[in-house]
Amino acid sequence: MTDTRWTYKVIDLKGSFFAATVASAQIEEALNRLGMQGWELVAADTAQKPFQPIRAILKRPL
Repeated sequence: MTDTRWTYKVIDLKGSFFAATVASAQIEEALNRLGMQGWELVAADTAQKPFQPIRAILKRPL
């Protein structure tokens, strides 16, 4: 068993006012930027409805 402790982050990835969905490039850019800070994507709510953000849950060691 590992003794690793985690900190978690929840973010909402939002599209623009005129776009009902978030572009793949926007998602990749946000996740790559967070990945460079040590965050790892754990889960994402992919049941996106129009004008609703995609919720992403990330973790990184303390």
